[in-house]
Amino acid sequence: MRLARSFAAAVVIMLASATAQAESQADQRHNEGKRAFAKSDFEGARQSFLQAYALDPQPKFLWDLALSETKSGHALDALQHFKKYLRL
Repeated sequence: MRLARSFAAAVVIMLASATAQAESQADQRHNEGKRAFAKSDFEGARQSFLQAYALDPQPKFLWDLALSETKSGHALDALQHFKKYLRL
């Protein structure tokens, strides 16, 4: 029983660590996207926001993704992401 608890605790710690790492990577991609958007590199911003959202599906990433899709000529994708954002 002790071994099972130790194993479960180890799994929880590993999952928490992996989640924190994914969130950190998502934040890095999001920041890259914001910098690209500020430089009017809307396609580059779209790619970065898409990666951020894939790593950590937060509404703030989805909104920025939809904005960059609008600016980069991906209107249908933008519409879908705006609708999804509103549902969240």
